Amino acid sequence: RRYFLADAVRNYLCLLGWSPKNDREILPIDEIIQLFDLTGINKNNARFDEKKLSFINTDYLRALPLETFSWLCRPVLNESKIIPENVDEDFLQDVLRICREKVRSIEELPGYCAYFFTDEYSINEKAKQKIFKKGDPLARLNEILSSIETLDDFSEEILEKTVESLTVTHNVSSGEYIHPARLAVSGTNVGPGFYAMLQVLGKENVLCRIKKFLAE
Repeated sequence: RRYFLADAVRNYLCLLGWSPKNDREILPIDEIIQLFDLTGINKNNARFDEKKLSFINTDYLRALPLETFSWLCRPVLNESKIIPENVDEDFLQDVLRICREKVRSIEELPGYCAYFFTDEYSINEKAKQKIFKKGDPLARLNEILSSIETLDDFSEEILEKTVESLTVTHNVSSGEYIHPARLAVSGTNVGPGFYAMLQVLGKENVLCRIKKFLAE
């Protein structure tokens, strides 16, 4: 099932068989009315393009106020049983805030953010094999674990500075810390911004997940 916002669908339908002279695609209805003229109508038959509709819908989703976006996503997450009934609303909105810049549609969210709400997530083996092909991921994980254990401030800024300091000390790239740590705390190699993800998960969760990964 696909979820499209009404404003996005209207925007898309207005572009079937017509386009403004400036070739813009994301247009509020007031501007469409102002720009519309008969000379802009195409002679060829209009063709429905779901990919284009999805592109427009994504732009509209990302422009929504966070509270509205959360309200729209809640039924989908409830239906997929991703979030518990007593989920903390502030935590949920923090998760959605950092995830919505990466997801293209609401129906992608359950598969994209499930690990935020449970410790029982699987490790993507293909991602693990790719990450473990080079360098020393286990050493990097132990190093980042030791560093973040000492942090009182678990903000994005401090986490980024911590990793930057480690890269200088051990003469490696930041990716050698980011990729295995992301895998350990989420089970995958894709997701929202790394430091934002760590901050939202919280220090205790991050430490527990890295330790569990290292123990396996």
